[in-house]
Amino acid sequence: MDEKSAKQADYVRHYVGLPYFSLNGLDLRVFSMMGDRVASVIHTLIPPEGTLDEMFLKRALAAVCASIEHQQTIENEPDRTPTATLQLLKKLSARVVTEEQRTRVDAAILRVEAHARKADK
Repeated sequence: MDEKSAKQADYVRHYVGLPYFSLNGLDLRVFSMMGDRVASVIHTLIPPEGTLDEMFLKRALAAVCASIEHQQTIENEPDRTPTATLQLLKKLSARVVTEEQRTRVDAAILRVEAHARKADK
């Protein structure tokens, strides 16, 4: 991993670990350059068992959705295919405990799939 990628991964780790919800322009810029790598980093932060923290889930969903919004800004071609993103969302879906959480994860899955279909055209 090069230095820039390492800094981006650290940024994602910091963002997901915040005790409050926030999504600003810098967050959007970093996530949109990383693409599928955002999901790869978040995947490593999921606790092995138990329920997911509500704030963790909110931030994770915001980050992965932002990461695939603008395919043209994703730096690495392989990161434009949301394979890790969809795997992460399916893993999160299996861990949700409320209907509201399930609805948010399902909406994120639909959003990512729609962007993937658009990118394939």
